[in-house]
Amino acid sequence: MKKWNKKKAAALLFAGVALVAAVLLLAPRLLPEKTRYTPEEKQRLEIFRERVPDFFGLDTEAGLKIYANERYRDKHVIAFFSGDAPGPDRDELLYHGLRGVTPEDARLILSTYDLSGVKITVIPVRGPMYSSYRGSDDATYVRQIRKLLNLE
Repeated sequence: MKKWNKKKAAALLFAGVALVAAVLLLAPRLLPEKTRYTPEEKQRLEIFRERVPDFFGLDTEAGLKIYANERYRDKHVIAFFSGDAPGPDRDELLYHGLRGVTPEDARLILSTYDLSGVKITVIPVRGPMYSSYRGSDDATYVRQIRKLLNLE
């Protein structure tokens, strides 16, 4: 029977721990989408893929733009655009309506992206309607939206 020395045993233990850590860190990215979401989340994602298909599969190489508008107190509408897309102009946003989703739904949509290293820009949209945001500055509102979307 072969004798183990302490150095070999420690190296083997370290390699095992490193392998387990790597699997645990990479597993969420390697798992197919269907295993990462609850049945309710999968159903909601399917609805959003039909309702706002342009929010999915955006090229994030140049970042991701998130337009946010508070329509009523604590009722935000969130829309997604690729970082290099020009995005809508103010009239399109305010008078034709910002087609978007709630922050809770936006978090679910964001979970379909690998956002590691992606620059996410939140763009506040001031509207003529009532909004508690109207009394604050853009930086405060951007922080509020980033917090709602779990980006901070």
